[in-house]
Amino acid sequence: MAKEKGMQTVKANIYSFNAQSQCMFESIGFKKTDEEWYEFKIGETESTEGIC
Repeated sequence: MAKEKGMQTVKANIYSFNAQSQCMFESIGFKKTDEEWYEFKIGETESTEGIC
């Protein structure tokens, strides 16, 4: 949906104590950009297997 709307990135704010959500977001391609912020770049195709 984000790609259809022409977005280049999607950001997520995940509390630092929520390790399970952080792991899930990283497993689908989000990258940590700050203490509680994660970003996914639309169109990026890196392998994310085995992160957590």
